[in-house]
Amino acid sequence: AVAARAGGALASRVTVGVACGDYFTLALTSRAEVWSWGSSAGCGQGRKRGRDALLSGSGGVGVTPRAMVALAGVAVTSVHAGPNHGVAASLGGDGFGGGK
Repeated sequence: AVAARAGGALASRVTVGVACGDYFTLALTSRAEVWSWGSSAGCGQGRKRGRDALLSGSGGVGVTPRAMVALAGVAVTSVHAGPNHGVAASLGGDGFGGGK
């Protein structure tokens, strides 16, 4: 897992779940939002939109948590991570995932 600087918008939210990959971390808030930080070499941390938006590779490293725009508006209930992939489940029973 990668240490985060709990600043900005995430600092004002309550974290209810955390999932750690080899070099990235996902956090689930009480508002059902997913935030990410760390290396995006294997998974782009959902910061892009499009077909492979949830965790598509872009190769950067970020230590500041950022909201995953690919899941904006989705009521996420849980997050899980493997070495190079992440998954999220929604209140509606849908699953989202990406990575290697």
